[in-house]
Amino acid sequence: MKTKKIEEKIIKKFNKNPSEIRKFVNLFRNLVGILISFRFITLNLDFYSTIFKEFSNNRIHYITSHLVSTSFLFWIFLFWTIFFVYKKGNKENLSFNITFLIFIAISMSVDISRVFLESSPYFNDLVTSSQELAMRIGLIRVAYIFFSISLIFCMCNTKNFFLIAISILTFANSVMIWLDFDTNITAILRVIVGIMCILFYVYEIVTSNFMKKESNN
Repeated sequence: MKTKKIEEKIIKKFNKNPSEIRKFVNLFRNLVGILISFRFITLNLDFYSTIFKEFSNNRIHYITSHLVSTSFLFWIFLFWTIFFVYKKGNKENLSFNITFLIFIAISMSVDISRVFLESSPYFNDLVTSSQELAMRIGLIRVAYIFFSISLIFCMCNTKNFFLIAISILTFANSVMIWLDFDTNITAILRVIVGIMCILFYVYEIVTSNFMKKESNN
């Protein structure tokens, strides 16, 4: 009975004020984004530790393959937040969406290639012996640099320090990967990106919930 009464109160509150639903969705999205960012950081720390410890290929495969799915969720939730906070009703929506979606697709391609390059000696030998395969991986990395630069322009439009910092660090990460330094330096850069993303979500929670209340009072 008590749970039903609580549910009825919540429903009445949301029906009277639809903006409460929006606030709840925003809070939920930001909290999930923070959890994904924490997972993103821990996986990159694990990847960083592979330099100093000898891990089996299966363990490295586990870390890098989980980085693929976590990175995908990481960028999707960040994109979702940026779209609703900064891009709603803006004429730049289409170009922003296309740029970000292509960036995510290329970022996933880079992450997937990392899975095989880091955990499969056979694939490494194949890349070394096949100029065509090496060129394809190189083209993906060049495209990653190009769309990382495009990402900087998209983030600069938001005028948010955390998002601009994330885009610059991502560009630096793409250059390091192109230079074939996809080990300690890139892992550290991605950890910092994850930290900046957490700070961004916390900033959004504070500004959307507490700042507005203070201004209304």
